[in-house]
Amino acid sequence: MEREDALVIVFLIILIFGLFYLYQNLNSFQCYMENSFRTSSDISYEFEPQGSLYSKVKVFRFAITSSSKKLEYFGMRISKDEEVLFFENRTEPEGGSIVATINETENITVERFFKEKCQPETRL
Repeated sequence: MEREDALVIVFLIILIFGLFYLYQNLNSFQCYMENSFRTSSDISYEFEPQGSLYSKVKVFRFAITSSSKKLEYFGMRISKDEEVLFFENRTEPEGGSIVATINETENITVERFFKEKCQPETRL
């Protein structure tokens, strides 16, 4: 086998493994969530997942505001296969921000929720 043939084979092997790794990471970090929203009242929120395809560490930021201070509570829960990886519940009537850093990215569920005065709990 000539040197050029060996280099082509090595290149193809590296390319195949690289494509497989990229495909696996694209499938493991999918967010089917609305990024921002405004309710019929004065409550608005924003959700922002952050992180690169090559990093196992992901950062999730959930921010919510109520200019008339109508929030009873708000929070975020991140789990994987029934195991809670992160949970925070806050009782600030004007809102605030929750940031979670997770080292696991495959098959996780991110739930966000809030309760407005005189309204049922909203789950996102």
